[in-house]
Amino acid sequence: MKKKYQIIYEQIKKDIAEKRYLEGDFLPTESEIAEEFEASRPTVT
Repeated sequence: MKKKYQIIYEQIKKDIAEKRYLEGDFLPTESEIAEEFEASRPTVT
């Protein structure tokens, strides 16, 4: 079973590869990522 930080990393990497975030776009904030993945902020940072 993967750790939560690994799942978050892989999803963000996939989103970038699939062009969900284009050049110049900002990634979601730490708080937004933590909320989306039901994780604590230290897990995200």
